[in-house]
Amino acid sequence: MAKHWAKEGFPFPGIPDPDKQLLDQLGQEFKLSKFGRMPAVMIIDQYGVVRHAHYGNHAGDIPSNDEVLELIDSLDS
Repeated sequence: MAKHWAKEGFPFPGIPDPDKQLLDQLGQEFKLSKFGRMPAVMIIDQYGVVRHAHYGNHAGDIPSNDEVLELIDSLDS
């Protein structure tokens, strides 16, 4: 995962979770009828507090980058 992060130049940390333990703790759903994990986007602060969570109902139900950045800006103010 570290190589992928470095290659893509992501400006935020990633958390490897090969056994899906963190996904389960954070409530990301698995729906066999929809072929797997539903998308989830979370904003977690430097203290590990989930400040915002979006749980998608289908594969395309993901907030845009602009929406996420606006949420981050609103949390900072």
